[in-house]
Amino acid sequence: MSLLAVQGGATGTGTVTLLAPVTNTNRTLTLPDATGTVLDSTGGTTQTALTVTNGASIQGLTVGKGAGAVATNTAFGVSALAANQAGGTNNTAIGNAALDANTTGDANTAVGDDALGANTTASNNTAVGYQAMYSNTTGGVCDAFGATALYSHTTGFGNAAFGYGSSYSTTTGASNASFGRDSLRSNTTGSTNTALGRDALYSNTTATANTAVGYQAGYTNSTGTKNVFIGQQAGKVSTGNFNTIIGNEAGLALSTGTNNTFVGAYNSTSGGSGELITTGSKNTILGSYTGNQGGVDFRTASNNIVLSDGDGNPRLYYKNTDNAWKSTEIYNNTSANTANMYIGSGTDIGRVTSALKYKQDIRDLESISISSFRPVRYKSKCANDDQTKDYFGFIADEVADAGIEELVIRNADNEVESFAYDRMTVVLLKAMQEQQALITQLQADVALLKGTTP
Repeated sequence: MSLLAVQGGATGTGTVTLLAPVTNTNRTLTLPDATGTVLDSTGGTTQTALTVTNGASIQGLTVGKGAGAVATNTAFGVSALAANQAGGTNNTAIGNAALDANTTGDANTAVGDDALGANTTASNNTAVGYQAMYSNTTGGVCDAFGATALYSHTTGFGNAAFGYGSSYSTTTGASNASFGRDSLRSNTTGSTNTALGRDALYSNTTATANTAVGYQAGYTNSTGTKNVFIGQQAGKVSTGNFNTIIGNEAGLALSTGTNNTFVGAYNSTSGGSGELITTGSKNTILGSYTGNQGGVDFRTASNNIVLSDGDGNPRLYYKNTDNAWKSTEIYNNTSANTANMYIGSGTDIGRVTSALKYKQDIRDLESISISSFRPVRYKSKCANDDQTKDYFGFIADEVADAGIEELVIRNADNEVESFAYDRMTVVLLKAMQEQQALITQLQADVALLKGTTP
């Protein structure tokens, strides 16, 4: 490629000497005057513009279309688009060695020293910053903004990195998005990850489908997949899978635990939601409970549920090892009122009502022989009961066999589950009324026989 060298400076009469690339004849041009024209000192016609047909080098900087002289390319910088061939079109390279290895790649934009320096045939990439996407060869449709962003990227597709060192180590991973200094920095082949915030998902290497938002969110996660970390240092040391952790320092100490859900505000005294849980899995925490508060320690336990307040006090919780819901507040809230809650066969919770407005088709209860019921003493098989202790009760199956279904509680599969003890009072009251009527009649009969008034 022929070059036009411009030499000289604004001294003396302010002239520069142009060395023509084809002939050895020197020409002196007077610098543009106030009207912007260029005057030929040999007495030729005054020119209104200076046109350089081929690429130019000004103090070593390439200015032009780059190698191949493709009309739609723009090159500015030493070795910018230096290897481009006729097939590489619509490229813009600004900076030392920007797109210098590109041959047939199309529609790339590289701004910065060595930006897209190794790119050969890849297309539709944008790299802005020192060595941004430096190693990319055939990976396409990627965006890198920031020094060394996507530096190691080679053949991946559809990645976006914004910030110094963002997605620095990504090579073949695809469809990742990282925003913030060193976000997703160690990622190599992991795909479909999203990291927003400085050092977010910093250690992620091969894991996929993770989302981290916040400073050092998911920082240590390397191979754990499909996690969601939102909040400063949320899930910072987690390496497990399928965790959803939301809140500043939520799940801060969680390491290998999986399938956990922690959602809660950071408390300046106690810490973040689930902050002290380390290896437990399949736990759910709503609120600021840290994992060891209010006498409830779930730091290494699994399959527990905690509903807590903003101070982390566990107001209601399910303890897996006891297979039971617990609440100190509910236990301590004593009352002289009768029970007014039930759990139905569909495990739904409701309140018991008895007002006229809730009833229809009202009839007097027929006589039910209390001899149909067999009071028994028994020991319980239930895990939560003291199985060495005797209990009193009825056998619901026997009541069902007697056809008194109104006192039988069945499950969703229509299997006998329980006896409606509260309804038994109605049966007993009916029997007592009948007995009282009989006693009254007998008293009247005795009085008649004695000739007295009962």
